[in-house]
Order: sequence, then C-alpha cells, then structure tokens
Amino acid sequence: MADLLEILSAEAPGITITVLASDSYKDVQMIKDDIADVIISVGKDVAQEAGRENLVQFGFKTVWDRNQIKIKKPLSIEDFIKYDHLLVSYRGANQSLIDSQLALSDRKRTVKYVTPNFASQPLILSRLPVLTTVPEGLVDVWCKLYNFDFDDVPVETSKYHLSLLWNNRREREPAIEWILHKLKALIADKTR
Repeated sequence: MADLLEILSAEAPGITITVLASDSYKDVQMIKDDIADVIISVGKDVAQEAGRENLVQFGFKTVWDRNQIKIKKPLSIEDFIKYDHLLVSYRGANQSLIDSQLALSDRKRTVKYVTPNFASQPLILSRLPVLTTVPEGLVDVWCKLYNFDFDDVPVETSKYHLSLLWNNRREREPAIEWILHKLKALIADKTR
C-alpha cells in the first residue's frame, strides 16, 4: 500500500483509498455486493459477476528473527518442530496443511499464537524465539525491515495465486480500469 499511495500522491492526489478487511472466503461476495471495487486476493473462488486475473504464483517460507533463534540452514524438520510457531488463520483454525504434513511422519509443531492477519507477526518475531510460515511475497520486505532470516519450509506446502478481482459490470469504468492497471504494474514490478 505504501508504494500504491506514493504513485497516487503523484498521479492522482485527489483519490482516497479505503482498505477493507477481507479474506479469501469473502472476496467474491464483496465484489458481487459492490462492497469493494477491487480486491487483491489469494482465494480461488470464481463467480460469473467477478472478473479475476491471476498475476503471480507464490509459495511459502519460514521466517524467524536471527537475534532470537540461531538456525543453521537449511532449516531442518527438527529445528522446525523444536520452536513454537505463529499462524495466520482467517477462520481461527490452530492447524494448517503444514500440520497435516507433519502428522504424516508422526511429528507435531506447537502453535502458540493464531491471528487473522500478518501485521503483528514481525513484532512478535522480534521479541520471542518463534517461527512463522508466511507467503513468500512478504519475506523480502520483512527481512530488509527487521533483519529476519528465512528458509524453505521443511515440509510440502501448496502454492497460491495472487489475483485481482473486480465486478465485471464495472470493469470499463475509467476509475476501475485505471486502478487495475496501476495495481497490475505495481505487483509485476514488486515480484520480478
């Protein structure tokens, strides 16, 4: 959002951006109900009313504060389960696909904190010896800003698409076309 606001300040200073809380389970309905003009989504739902363009595919990485935890890379499964974990869950679940993968080899991790968003995780990582597994799109920024370290998740994880969604009946509105164009270019630039 900081990059988008910088662009808007230069090119369209009269525009106000309002960011709404959503999750991949609500995105399409928010578009259908005209609650949001454009959504950046990781969901897979589709609807006739909603346009969707997949922009980039990501995986996941495990992140930690190198001042809190000294891990020799590559991150081993033993180190992965040795430390407590933070987990983002839009629905409050305290397990994920990672836990299912660990269970296949009779292993388990301890999830100490579950949150519906990523915002608090860097602060917690900076204070406690914990790990978190996050979309790899966050990793570069977090590591630059907070001096974190990261590695591949030592169990199989799925990939996801970062997509843009919009209401098909509004896609030819100049403001919607403009913001979609700006978001596509910004995301393409950030993910090169």
